[in-house]
Amino acid sequence: MPIRARAFTLIELLVVIAVIALLIGIMLPALGAARQAGRDIKCLANIGQLALATNAYTIDFKDTTPAASYNNAGGISPKARQAAPGTPITSGSYAGMRVWDSIGSLLHSYLGEAERKEVYKCPSAFRTRDNGYAITGENPYSGIAPDDVFKPNYFYMSTALWINLVPSTYWYPQVWATRNIANVKVGSLPVGDSQAVVWVDESTSHHTGSGDIYDRNVAREGKKDISNFGYLDGHAKAQTFNNLRGYFEILPPPIRQSQFGVDFLRTPAWPISNDFPQ
Repeated sequence: MPIRARAFTLIELLVVIAVIALLIGIMLPALGAARQAGRDIKCLANIGQLALATNAYTIDFKDTTPAASYNNAGGISPKARQAAPGTPITSGSYAGMRVWDSIGSLLHSYLGEAERKEVYKCPSAFRTRDNGYAITGENPYSGIAPDDVFKPNYFYMSTALWINLVPSTYWYPQVWATRNIANVKVGSLPVGDSQAVVWVDESTSHHTGSGDIYDRNVAREGKKDISNFGYLDGHAKAQTFNNLRGYFEILPPPIRQSQFGVDFLRTPAWPISNDFPQ
């Protein structure tokens, strides 16, 4: 007597499909969380690598941090000034200064060939509106050609002139100005190199998608943020905070200096009340 194969009934097939759909629904959030965790770990490793490279630079250059702009796009960078590093600036807001090379150029020899572009890229940034990453052109770090662009996802704590902005309107750039780490002696810092911040994520929204932290401060909207910080001794740490005040409190105390011809802590434009948002 021949054996007849038993086929699934329609009800059994629907049950199997429902179970598979349920399992997928359970697993997808976990997989998404695992992917995000992987991106966060990669970003933290990138900032740690940049912090180590910065530390190595200071050792080679007599305990002095790199005198560099954080990108090659604005301020006193070669692209912005259309001039080679070291060129005197004779007019405009930056008169009396010199063109600074980008941090990408100064750390070039401290990073491996495979790292030089990828280390400046946050893998989470490409999922947000705040992503500005670009490294293009024949000489992106110091070039002035139209396609020479160096815009990392990470901010090297290099600032110029922000201290002179109107305090009541632009208090947050002044906070960054007084934490300028570029071209300073490590021994002159108010904290040790294990607490001196040299690198931060360019945007606090990259890991949580929480939106611009400055806009949220104006709207008095608190929301969890995660940002990676790289320190001058070479270590990196992920920091969690809920608002702009919490973010700034992670930064070290103001650094006394006359980096750009202005003592950041003695200018009339710097009331201490503007150190943190109200």
